[in-house]
This record gives sequence, C-alpha cells and structure tokens, in this order.
Amino acid sequence: MTENTPNFDEILTKQLIDDQDPQILSFQEDFYGDFYDYFVNLLKFKQLSQGISDEEMAQKKLSLYLDIFRSQDFPGKKTYRYCLTFDRKLNFLKEESDFTLSALTRDLKKQPDQVGDYLAVREQVLAGLADRLNGQESNARIQTFNEVLADIYDKYRLNHFKIAYRLQ
Repeated sequence: MTENTPNFDEILTKQLIDDQDPQILSFQEDFYGDFYDYFVNLLKFKQLSQGISDEEMAQKKLSLYLDIFRSQDFPGKKTYRYCLTFDRKLNFLKEESDFTLSALTRDLKKQPDQVGDYLAVREQVLAGLADRLNGQESNARIQTFNEVLADIYDKYRLNHFKIAYRLQ
C-alpha cells in the first residue's frame, strides 16, 4: 500500500451518512418510473422555492444516495451502496460518484483482501455507469437514465426509506 492509498477504515469512515446533516434530505414518498422527469422537476422546485438564480443553479450538483443501510463497521451509523452525482442537467459526474466498500463487502459477504481490489471494482462499476449514462443524444440519454435507476431500484428493492439526496 502506498502512502497516498487510504486504508479500509479511512474509506469506510468517508462513506458514512451523517443523519444530522441538514443538506441530506429524504424523500417523503415512494416514486418509480420516469426518474429523469422526477429529478428535473425536483431541481426546478428547489430552484423556485429557494430563490436560486439560474447562474447559481448551474453550479449545483444533485447527489443521490441509493440503498442506505446500517453500517456493520460503525454501529449506529448509516452508509449507502451508491452515491450517484449529477450536474444541473442530470449529466453523470463519475469522479464525484461512489460505490462503497460496505456495498462491495455486502455483495461478497466478506471484505476484499486489499484496498486496491476494492478500488479496482469501484472504478469498474463507476466506469460502467458512466458508459451507460453519458455520451448519448437527449432522448436516448433520458431513457437510459430511467433504465439505470430502475435497474438499481429493482435490484436492491429501494423505497423512500433507502434513498436520500443532497443538492450542493
């Protein structure tokens, strides 16, 4: 492990959700279907209700925390499987997104042997999402956005208790 490579505990700590963070908001009801339209409307509502200018809104990012669950490594804390971050126009921001070590550990039913193994899987998962979500024309991109979120939503049986968002 190099000097700049974090250890497992450092990674897990960075991937915790602070229940007291007022910027991380839960959804009040379940939704399913046209995720793209839902999030476009959510962003418009936030802009209007919070009096955010177009210039300020252009700088905002939407982070979706998907499959929130109790951390086994830090009792009383929560973590997530994915944090998918999008710009104002719902373009996927791979470098600001995450697939957590806790999620990989749950999938494998054990922790990877080395941090590098986790980092390689994380990179592969996020690259796969980036390939699917970016680089298409508008209508195909909207359809793919909906398909990707529906796949994740179905696979992990998500509901409004297992997802949250942050607009930053």
